[in-house]
Amino acid sequence: MTPKLRWIVAIVGLLAGNVIAMVILMISSGVHGGAQVIPDYYERAAHYDDTIDQEAANRALGWRVAVDGRRVTVVDASGRTVGGVTLAGYPRAHAAQRFEVRDGRVPAAAHGWLDVTVTAVRGAERFVQQVALEAP
Repeated sequence: MTPKLRWIVAIVGLLAGNVIAMVILMISSGVHGGAQVIPDYYERAAHYDDTIDQEAANRALGWRVAVDGRRVTVVDASGRTVGGVTLAGYPRAHAAQRFEVRDGRVPAAAHGWLDVTVTAVRGAERFVQQVALEAP
């Protein structure tokens, strides 16, 4: 085999291997739940200034998130529980399985690490915080 032919065979072999790898990856992604794209990723990035403003408002309120198993509560600066807690999120491993609940309890179907937006409203005060939590 001439050196020229060896190079051609090597390049064709590498290209064929790449095509085979891409086909395997496409098939396996379809089998394991489809696309795993973070919901509203662009919108969240485009409105990052709003997130910074909300964090400043959260600090001024002095409220914090408390997690006890599957129960998420918001506690004000004096230690009282704030009502009206809404959770919206998704499991990190299955971003397409979004959930939204208004009682502050993580749904039983959600397992593993979750990215959750906790929202609490009391009168004109609004608290919004992104949290990562592990649901048993």
